[in-house]
Amino acid sequence: MKTIYIGYDINGEMAAALYPRADHLEVALALPEEAESPLLVDASHLTWRTLPVAAIVRGSDELLEFGELAGSAVQRVRTARHDVMRDNEFFVRTKRERREG
Repeated sequence: MKTIYIGYDINGEMAAALYPRADHLEVALALPEEAESPLLVDASHLTWRTLPVAAIVRGSDELLEFGELAGSAVQRVRTARHDVMRDNEFFVRTKRERREG
């Protein structure tokens, strides 16, 4: 099965990638790994080297907070402040950890 996403980049640098799900939207974002919000989850399962977290949006009441997160991601990319670049070993390690439980 192939995953289909909608990507948003600025001058070739990814700012976000949207994944529609059956009951929510998952949007990987160019935010720091330590970003905090009740909407954010680790996004290593999506394997984006520069998008370490994803916002899970389940309803319209979460759109304002999501908009703020997305705006921050866009600003990080526009101003070249986004410096997350996970290496291949990171994804190998996290995949192994997920398999092992």
